[in-house]
Amino acid sequence: VLADSSLIRCLFMRYMADIIYTNIGAIVVALNPFNFKIPRYMDDQMPKYLGEGHAIQANVPHSWAQAHNTYWEMVDNAQNQCVLISGESGAGKTEATKIVMKYLAQVSCIGGSTTERDGALLVGQKLSACSPFLESFGNARTVRNDNSSRFGKFMKVQFDQAGFLRGAFVV
Repeated sequence: VLADSSLIRCLFMRYMADIIYTNIGAIVVALNPFNFKIPRYMDDQMPKYLGEGHAIQANVPHSWAQAHNTYWEMVDNAQNQCVLISGESGAGKTEATKIVMKYLAQVSCIGGSTTERDGALLVGQKLSACSPFLESFGNARTVRNDNSSRFGKFMKVQFDQAGFLRGAFVV
């Protein structure tokens, strides 16, 4: 039986070693490091995940790995998929969403032409660019977060039959 104290101790030990992502079954637990300079999580590490094929096996847990596996399940099974990002105020949900969206734009255009790659990356850039606009209408200062979202966001990301990112809706 896994006790709460064992889980919390494990997460604490990993956090102190700058390991902010932990897999618990199909769930990735992410702890906000308040530090964007941890080498294993920098964008220059993304190609290691992109090169893994249809399932992440060799790389450490990351939001990229979750996005990667979800994307390939969608492509391989031709079924809709969902990524749920949840947490309390200040936990990093907005940042996690940006990380996932950036990865989905990258993974969707791996085998594409320059035009297809540019189109997929442009959709990802536009989604990232609209976030500050949305947040300007619904964020507030709280005790734990100077820029806390006061609303939920639902993003419906659209891919074509070949798996290229083509568009998205934010509700």
